[in-house]
Amino acid sequence: TNEETKLEEIIEILYAAEKKCRLSNDALAAKNVAECVINLCLERRDWAQMEKSLMTLSKRRSQSKAVISGILAVGYKATEEMRPEEAMIYREKMLRTLSDITEGRMYCELERAKITRTL
Repeated sequence: TNEETKLEEIIEILYAAEKKCRLSNDALAAKNVAECVINLCLERRDWAQMEKSLMTLSKRRSQSKAVISGILAVGYKATEEMRPEEAMIYREKMLRTLSDITEGRMYCELERAKITRTL
């Protein structure tokens, strides 16, 4: 639909901004932009796009620890804010995605423990 297309266009613009910040080693700005992407998906309640964005942002080359920690925090908060009907469908899948992102990252052990306990 038109709404989805607009969301994807906005996210593409934000991805470009995140890349600029990442390449200029501005971790704080990159974190803010990445969190904005995830929050935008949360606002629109577009769980599939949020999952896709989490994976995309986490796999970017030379991604800073601050960005990973930031998107994990926002993603986890989103799972707690899901409506009951959304939680039945998306919560476990979203938590598994967050768990996959934390895997092998020593600086994410606290987040991983929280996610694993929730699962």
